[in-house]
Amino acid sequence: MRRPLPFSVARFCRLVLENLREYRRNRERLCGAQIVGMKKRLRWVVGLATGALLAVIVYSTFQQNQYRYEVCVTFHSRSHCATAAGRTPEEAIQSAKTIGCSLLTSGRDANMVCLDAQPTTVRPLADR
Repeated sequence: MRRPLPFSVARFCRLVLENLREYRRNRERLCGAQIVGMKKRLRWVVGLATGALLAVIVYSTFQQNQYRYEVCVTFHSRSHCATAAGRTPEEAIQSAKTIGCSLLTSGRDANMVCLDAQPTTVRPLADR
């Protein structure tokens, strides 16, 4: 003979629905607190990453211009002196030479010939 169940199916369904409602209320409350905490952490992470990026940009900018040179270039009996700064002396000299040649020449071919020629004078400049 079968024993009757200690609870009815209707009572069981009511308990399940009550627990489900309670779970949903608690889940919204707990998840909302977690989302607020995640937003706060995300703000910190984004702020730190932005600060690090700005620090790298400032550092690389100051490291970029350690050497300053004045270079005079003569091309087709015209002369021009240009000043440039760079991370290395060679970079600063090449930049000044490029500036001088671009102002003396017209056209790509003449510019390339000017860039291949030796500069007339190269003079290191003191820091500003």
